[in-house]
Amino acid sequence: MVLVAGAADGSLRGTLRARDGREFLVCVTAANRQRESYGTGNGDRNESKDDAAKRQHKRMRAARPRQLLGDAELTKLLRPHRDLVDLRLQQHDEMIADPNDLEKDLLEVLEHALRDQTLESQGQTQAAAHNIAAPLRFCSRVVKEIEALGWRHIAKVSSDMRALDVLVHDAAGREHTLHVQLPATYPQTAASLKAAVPEALNVDDLAGPVPGTAPLGSVRRVSGLRGLVLQFQDRLESFQGVWAELDDLDAHAWVLDPVDPDYSILYRRIALAKHCSVQIRLSIQAPRSVCECQFMGSESALGPFRKRFNRNLRTWDRAKSVRANLLRVLELEAFPQKDAKELGDQQECGVCYCVRLPLDALPTRANGAQAHAVDSVLPDCVCPNPKCSRGFHPVCLRDWFQSLPSTRHTFDTMFGSCPYCAGPMSVLTA
Repeated sequence: MVLVAGAADGSLRGTLRARDGREFLVCVTAANRQRESYGTGNGDRNESKDDAAKRQHKRMRAARPRQLLGDAELTKLLRPHRDLVDLRLQQHDEMIADPNDLEKDLLEVLEHALRDQTLESQGQTQAAAHNIAAPLRFCSRVVKEIEALGWRHIAKVSSDMRALDVLVHDAAGREHTLHVQLPATYPQTAASLKAAVPEALNVDDLAGPVPGTAPLGSVRRVSGLRGLVLQFQDRLESFQGVWAELDDLDAHAWVLDPVDPDYSILYRRIALAKHCSVQIRLSIQAPRSVCECQFMGSESALGPFRKRFNRNLRTWDRAKSVRANLLRVLELEAFPQKDAKELGDQQECGVCYCVRLPLDALPTRANGAQAHAVDSVLPDCVCPNPKCSRGFHPVCLRDWFQSLPSTRHTFDTMFGSCPYCAGPMSVLTA
């Protein structure tokens, strides 16, 4: 580097040559040593020490120190080291040192800045290489595990290989979809699993034996994706009993709700007569035990069914299926089927003429929750008049009552008249 005196302003101009051969244009401005005068040279005799210090501070502020100017690249390099550069310039300004000494100090700062830039660049390169290599190793491992399992079992796989849908069949031939989510640090971090089963899945739970079953054999102790699938199949065995009972009901009864059940739902609402149904819920541990029953519909129509149920409940036999026990205690030969003529259009709502309301038709609050806990997608509000017994959706009946001037409100109940027979009816509002 060569720093030469500039114009009459006393600045130094030249180039800084780094060890790698790069050159940077620099200019070191001259210091302005003039001092502005504030009052007399020695100050007023009556001036206090604080006033004298303030006056001296103002005089020093009038001085302008040296500054290092350079091209855009040099400015960017030295920006993190600006304090060190200013310190070196101040030292040389106070000592009135040789420009060659200033040149050595500035070169030292420049080399330090270039070294930091090199280390930062190497770190970014290594990080980029790691970011590329890590997904490649991850994808390679996942592909090997899929090949060990068999591609025929894969229904869907995401582009980054982290989300997979695996088809699994249980002992009865039912097809299940196991959703596998693999973290970036797999297999060091366990995968998350999700499937339509009555209980939430946990990788730690799959690692051990299913309660009430024999411990997993050595064949099942397989690592990787194939091991998860084999252990998931073992867990499915604990649900075979309850699924068999639900399949039997779906095949031999008119199930009003749910319309298209998956394997995670353990309840069924079965039609018994005109606007008369029973909702049952089965237990996973004892699917053939006395189930939870809730009768819904017209009170006049439900009366005989409730009496039979209470009278015959003691005859429930766990050796027989749930369907057979329900038929016995309700004194029925068979459950009505969906196309039964005796039910006809009586299952439809008398206001909207629909059997099942879509969920988005139910009123909701601002937070998305259901506005009324008593709302149902089925026409559960039945006219108590035995000659009418027409059913209505709760939300439809409330809308009808609100259009009548004679409607009365008492706490959480609305009282009005049936849209068909004009008989008295009521509907809950909360």
